[in-house]
Amino acid sequence: METAEKLNHLCLSDEEVGRLGGDEFVIFIKDVKDKNSIENLALKIINKLEETYKTPLEEIKVTASIGISISDENNHTFSNLYHRADKALYDSKYRGKNTYTFFNNQ
Repeated sequence: METAEKLNHLCLSDEEVGRLGGDEFVIFIKDVKDKNSIENLALKIINKLEETYKTPLEEIKVTASIGISISDENNHTFSNLYHRADKALYDSKYRGKNTYTFFNNQ
């Protein structure tokens, strides 16, 4: 719930935040101005979510790995966008987590 609240505070009123399950969230951004605005939001999310929680028995570090997919004439359904973003997400995790990756069709 804390993560969802942080994401909602970072997003604009016309951007939709949803939880897919577990620790996966999706953000739909309408009318993207440019790639830089998406990169800026991704960096804000990474910085806002990075936190270490301490309990008497352990420390738990939370980070964000982000996959980004941009709609185009061939890929505009939820299924296509999700599949592409999921591939980019795993690229982020492979690169060491706590980063973002744009889907690259090549």
